[in-house]
Amino acid sequence: MTIDRWQTVISLQAENVMRLKAVDIRPKKETGVVVISGMNGQGKSSVLNCIGIAAGGAKETPAEPIRAGETDGKIILETQDYLLKIRLKGDQRFMALTAKDGSKIGSPTRLWQSFCADTCFDPGGFDRLEPKDKVKAMQKALGLDVTAYNVKRREYEEERRGYTQSMKAIPIASELPAAVEKPARTESEVRADIEKSKTLARERESLVNRVDACRERICRLESELKEARQGLLAAQNALHGMEIPEDVAQFEDELRQIFSYNSQESLRQQNARFEVQRADLQAKWDETNKLIKDLDKSHADQLARAKLPLEGLTYDMTGIRFNGVPLEQCCQTERIMVAVSIAVVQNPKFRVVLVREGSLLDENSRAALEQIAEQFQVQVWLEVVGKDSEATVIIEDGMIAQN
Repeated sequence: MTIDRWQTVISLQAENVMRLKAVDIRPKKETGVVVISGMNGQGKSSVLNCIGIAAGGAKETPAEPIRAGETDGKIILETQDYLLKIRLKGDQRFMALTAKDGSKIGSPTRLWQSFCADTCFDPGGFDRLEPKDKVKAMQKALGLDVTAYNVKRREYEEERRGYTQSMKAIPIASELPAAVEKPARTESEVRADIEKSKTLARERESLVNRVDACRERICRLESELKEARQGLLAAQNALHGMEIPEDVAQFEDELRQIFSYNSQESLRQQNARFEVQRADLQAKWDETNKLIKDLDKSHADQLARAKLPLEGLTYDMTGIRFNGVPLEQCCQTERIMVAVSIAVVQNPKFRVVLVREGSLLDENSRAALEQIAEQFQVQVWLEVVGKDSEATVIIEDGMIAQN
């Protein structure tokens, strides 16, 4: 057996549950807003908790659901087609589900669990979530399992971040000086010529000194004139036959040219290596970025198939947008509408939404909530502190003070 149409609460009876003594609440309409008001500590929250216990099962049942001083409690929740009875005794919970038309229910627990996916969706609590937490809540409502997507995307983002840091670590290519023409000879060849010229210069200087010495001897020692003349002649002959050394300054200029060229060439080779490294990292970055885009596209396709509950509602991993505007910047009416639409998707068959902090809503927001509830055919149980003039019921000391 399956539940074919959506249900809301036709009546709610509870005895000795949490702060409640005994209540019997019968909303005037199947949809719209049911206002439960009362002072703090009187039991109004317990009314909403009874719906949670009845529809949410054991996971929504508190550790001590029975009113203090009592031994057992009960909840009877009536919908359009079903009557659910919950009996609480000690730490045990007993459930009985019957169809109002007398149809036989083969597996009541399984049927009810499939019917009530999650009755504790609170639009007010949803509105106070951080943007990314809103996304997670909506994904849960849509039944999207994005665990693998999130894990893979984080891996790709971390890999891409590493490539970006590596590229930033590569030094910026140094500016090359003005182009220098490649020298005709190598440094070693030029240095050899310099050394040869210096050697010749030393030898020439030595011979010049020798000539001078010989001339002095001729002047001083006539007796040694012949020998001195012979020495002079020999020295002069050797001097005239010797190669005249080139100016060392020209070799220094050639060395400076070689140094400049070698420095420029080394810088050019270094820049070329940087470019190769950068190109390699850029290729890896581009490849990883493509993987992220492909992953995002696949995720977007999944979202498109998910059929978001409200026209104009979109989201990505950073947050939810409505008509292109971040949800946090939308007016409160729009935020309530989005939250209620998500609640409907989350519970398409049991259209009951619990709003536990209704006192935070102003008059306009209350009116908007009423309109949205009718638009989406949802029953909203609104908890309000104080004795609200528009209350469906006022709870005092665990009982209904005014109906």
